Amino acid sequence: MSDGLDDFMRAALAIEFVGVLLVRGLFAGLAWGEPKGRQWRESPVFLLGVIPLAVGLVFSTFDYLSSTARPWTVLGLSDAVRWTGFAASLAVSALLVWVFATIGKAGAKHIVTFDDMKLATSGPYSRVRHPMYGGFFLWGLTFILFTDNWTVGGWWVAMLVFIAVVRVPHEEQVLVEHFGDDYRQYMRRTNRFLPFGGGARRAFPAA
Repeated sequence: MSDGLDDFMRAALAIEFVGVLLVRGLFAGLAWGEPKGRQWRESPVFLLGVIPLAVGLVFSTFDYLSSTARPWTVLGLSDAVRWTGFAASLAVSALLVWVFATIGKAGAKHIVTFDDMKLATSGPYSRVRHPMYGGFFLWGLTFILFTDNWTVGGWWVAMLVFIAVVRVPHEEQVLVEHFGDDYRQYMRRTNRFLPFGGGARRAFPAA
C-alpha cells in the first residue's frame, strides 16, 4: 500500500470524525445554551465503564494519526477494500447527519430530558429507536476498513457494544418515564437498532 493512500485515509478519518461530531453538536443546539427544564439522567455505571474505552479510543486515534501504523495494528487489506470502506463511511456519515437533523436538540451526548422534548418518530426513527447508535457502530466498522488498522475502529466498535448493553436499557427506561404510554407504544412497533429482522423488541411491559 502506498504512503500516499495512508496519508489520505488519515486525513479523511480526522476530517470525517470531527465534521460529523461537529454537525451533531450543531443540531443538538449546544451553541445556544441548555433547554428549559433540562434534567441530567445519565447512568453512573455507564460513565464509569465508558472511561477506559474512551481512553483507548483517544490513544489509538492519535497514535494512528500521528505516526506510521504499528505493524501489529495493520490488517493488510487491499486498496479496493479500503476505498470501498471509505465510500461506505461517507454513506454512513450522511445517514448520521439525517439522524441528527431528525432528533435535533434531543440528540445531546448525554441522556437528558427537558420540558419541550419531543419524541422523534419520523425519518430514521420511524422503524428504529436508536439509529444513531446503529449508525455509529457501522461507522466504526468502516474505520477498520479504510484505515487498514483495527485499533481505531475496534475501540469505537467496542464502545458502541458497551453502549448497547449498558446504556440503551437505561435510556429506554428514562424515556418510558418521560413519555409514558407514547414511548411504550413506540417501542412495540420499532426495533432497537436495525429496521429489519426479528420484529419490534419490547424492553418493558406495556403497563
